[in-house]
Amino acid sequence: MQRRMERQIRQDKKELIVYHRLLNSDNKDLDIDIVQNKFNITSNKLKQKERESNIS
Repeated sequence: MQRRMERQIRQDKKELIVYHRLLNSDNKDLDIDIVQNKFNITSNKLKQKERESNIS
């Protein structure tokens, strides 16, 4: 159970890196609002998982 949670946390961190790079890119075809929203959702999920892993 703990290892699964750790894998999910690592995956969320990787996703955040991708979203962060997209937000900082000069790509004009990119919908920044959608990327920002996905970044925020993933960030909140990560924070929740980190809190849960610290409790167990």
